[in-house]
Amino acid sequence: MQETLNQLSELSRLAETLNKETDLYSEALAQLEDKLKRINLGVQSWVILNETADSGSASRSSALRNMFGFAKTQDGWGFAIKQVRVERGFYQNDEECPWENLYDESEPKLLLKSSREMRILASGRLELLLQTLHEDTKATIKSLQTARKLAE
Repeated sequence: MQETLNQLSELSRLAETLNKETDLYSEALAQLEDKLKRINLGVQSWVILNETADSGSASRSSALRNMFGFAKTQDGWGFAIKQVRVERGFYQNDEECPWENLYDESEPKLLLKSSREMRILASGRLELLLQTLHEDTKATIKSLQTARKLAE
């Protein structure tokens, strides 16, 4: 009985710390989002948050994937989440010819308007998203430069 009371007391302290850290993280995320919006980048980037287990057969399956990105949403630019359906299989059941198709299952939604669970999950992928955004921006610039040279 005493051990259960001690665990409840510890859980109470942990909940208080978790709530405080979540609030501080959300504030810092909002500040970073504002900085990115002010530089007017206009480039979207996405990274995988998680994926549900496959359903289907060995030759064709489907899963849902949560994505974390910096993108334009109905509420404007910002850190966002969306869900995509991933379909995988093998062309004519040939294991040497795999294929994968992605289909948007939801419109991007601002992360700061999402559940705490999604915000916490995204915290572990923030650094990767910023790296991906950097790489995607450089690739976009290179593509534009190449296209401009072709057009001249």
